[in-house]
Amino acid sequence: MDISTTGNVRLLIRTGRATDEECTKQLEEIIRINTKFHGRNDYDSMLKEYKAYNRLLRDYNGIKSHLIILCYRIDWESIKYVRSKGYKINTQNSKTYEQSLEAAMHRSNNIITKLTMKKNELLKMVEESKQAANHKETFESLMAGLAFNLGYSVPDDITLARYNEYLKLIEKKNNALKSQKEKIHGK
Repeated sequence: MDISTTGNVRLLIRTGRATDEECTKQLEEIIRINTKFHGRNDYDSMLKEYKAYNRLLRDYNGIKSHLIILCYRIDWESIKYVRSKGYKINTQNSKTYEQSLEAAMHRSNNIITKLTMKKNELLKMVEESKQAANHKETFESLMAGLAFNLGYSVPDDITLARYNEYLKLIEKKNNALKSQKEKIHGK
């Protein structure tokens, strides 16, 4: 809970040493596992969209830079690269070379449209996530609700794993109560 409040990923370290990057990776893994535990896939969805955006951006930068090189000189490694990405560069003569290069430059601009669409999808997901976060309970209200449902107080230094286990207990308790009420009312 302190990590989400402060943003200090180094609070994950119990013993030993770890870099900020290692702590961040571990926190991402904890978040991924926790969202799956709660039956959501928003983290995986956002990660998938981010990777798709990143892949498009890498392709655009690579293709565009190799095409620019080809505008100034014939470079067989650059031709091989853009061909591997599905661009046809005709080296039969200077006229066909120029035409195919112009067509490839024009086609590469289509990646910008795809990038813009992916960026808008990511921004929408981030905005939805922010709106959901604004409606989240505070740490104090979460702890009070947890203590109320369990019938006893829990320590403030609770781990996420233990919190999730408490939620399982509460769910079992509520299901048992629901089942008992249904038996009583004959449903």
